[in-house]
Amino acid sequence: MRTAVKGARTMETFTCTKCLQVLSISEQAKWRPTRCRPCIYKAQKEWRYNNPEQMAKAVARTKRQHLRIRQEALAIYSGDPPRCACCGETELTFLALDHIEGGGTAEFLRLGVAGSSFYAFLRNNGWPPGIQVLCHNCNQAKGSHGKCPHVLSNPN
Repeated sequence: MRTAVKGARTMETFTCTKCLQVLSISEQAKWRPTRCRPCIYKAQKEWRYNNPEQMAKAVARTKRQHLRIRQEALAIYSGDPPRCACCGETELTFLALDHIEGGGTAEFLRLGVAGSSFYAFLRNNGWPPGIQVLCHNCNQAKGSHGKCPHVLSNPN
């Protein structure tokens, strides 16, 4: 282990400019390379506590962005207006994306994405095939029983 100077980095260690601890590079915050993760997290928590109005605006902005990309994904995979491919449900809050051949959970784990980050992944990859829109009821039934009751009762 090499001796580190305040704010300086070596191959193995660095010194946090906030708490002055010499730490392993693995404990370094990538987005702020002069501080350790605990110091960054503490500063972020304090900022959120001291700036509730700005936090509320940021949360609202994030929700709007999530809703916009979700609606875009639903429209791409089912048409406009979005609808369940099985029962025809059109209420947006009831709709979800489904992997046609199954394996959604495994893909989420492999990619490390879910929710709005999955929608962004799909958009950034040119809306790949193999996805359909189902309502949550049909999606759950398909996952539990292999097929939705709508498909089982109407074989056409």
